[in-house]
Amino acid sequence: MEIFGFIVSFLLVVGSSLLFTFSLKEKRVTHSVIYFVLILISQLIIAFELLSILKSIHPGGVLLSNMTLFAGSVVLWKKFNKHRPDVKMLKTNLSQGICALNSDKILLVVGILFLFCSLITLFFVIFVPTNSADALIYKLSRVAFWVQNNSLAYFETSTIRQAVFPINWELLLLWPMVFVKRDYFAVFPAFFSYLGCLGVVSIFLRNLRFSMRRTLWVVLIPGSLPIMILEASRYGLMIKSALSGHFTQTGIT
Repeated sequence: MEIFGFIVSFLLVVGSSLLFTFSLKEKRVTHSVIYFVLILISQLIIAFELLSILKSIHPGGVLLSNMTLFAGSVVLWKKFNKHRPDVKMLKTNLSQGICALNSDKILLVVGILFLFCSLITLFFVIFVPTNSADALIYKLSRVAFWVQNNSLAYFETSTIRQAVFPINWELLLLWPMVFVKRDYFAVFPAFFSYLGCLGVVSIFLRNLRFSMRRTLWVVLIPGSLPIMILEASRYGLMIKSALSGHFTQTGIT
């Protein structure tokens, strides 16, 4: 039942983020994707901050806040005449990517290996506990305290890092742990940031009029480096910081 509650919460958050994004009437799909990610993260942060004031960070409170935001997004979307983004550019980029892979066999092999490594990394992300020093020293302990006390209140600790560092990324970890009470998804923010960094780089290169073939080469080679895969399969503080930098500096310019 715990995992079912998280799945419902996940669908509500994704659905409301999509509707809020559609309400912006952004014509370019690439920008819409960036807005979607920013809105999704922002609404989680706002929801948990408000729930913390009410000491209601528990499955029922989280689902209630998700349903409230989803209802608000539906009303806003209907107010803007049920706007939907034009996906022609997305279909064009997809067809260009398939053509680039078919025309360059080496690129096709690199793409298959990249996909294989990503699936293995995803398996580690879901089922293997993190061994990152940062996560073990203060990140997971923070989240466990929040879950036990239903709020984001500060607590006495011998490790100052548990009290002074920003908490935004830990809120993404708090989201599933409120329901499952385990650290199954402790590394998911890093894996999400890994894919997000590659996506933002590809958008940036396409805006600079790089061909699809060159864009895939630039994205797949760094994405296949062992250090990138290692960062994506542990806690990956650096890769999450890189994603934040991409979004704030180049993502929507």
